[in-house]
Amino acid sequence: MAADYPGAIKNFLTLEDGVDTVLAQHMNERGNEITAIETELGADVAGSLSDLVTRLAVRMNDNGTLKTVPESEGGTGVTSLNGLIEVGSYTGNATGTRDIAVGFTPTWVTIVGQTANPYTYYITPNMSKYQFASAQGLFSSGGTLGTNKFVVGTDATSANLNTQTYDWIAFK
Repeated sequence: MAADYPGAIKNFLTLEDGVDTVLAQHMNERGNEITAIETELGADVAGSLSDLVTRLAVRMNDNGTLKTVPESEGGTGVTSLNGLIEVGSYTGNATGTRDIAVGFTPTWVTIVGQTANPYTYYITPNMSKYQFASAQGLFSSGGTLGTNKFVVGTDATSANLNTQTYDWIAFK
């Protein structure tokens, strides 16, 4: 008999000592389900860590979202999704144009400033634009795409306001 997993969760017959006769079928069903689970997970799912939960916790939050290591903690603030999309964050410093590293040459970047009224910024090969709740316009500086990066400017209209946190998504 084929295993139910991964298409469904198997409900096993409950057997009682001294009442039920255990058949080979009962043990074979359990063996089939264990084999299906092992096949789905693959070998050595923990990698070099102690178990799968520990391995997943390295890159995944408890709610299932992917972790990033913020720049303030020495990370890049970047999470890659199959090398086609990257997401990350940075904190503005307003010290001039600034390169934000991406693992590929992006064709489109969307940036969102994290405030009560979020700013949204768009950078494409032919345009760099900001959109506020009350205004919109072109970047005052920066706002370009480059090899493995995008460039932001020096202020709020260029996605680099000092101490402002920005989340971004880049598309290959």
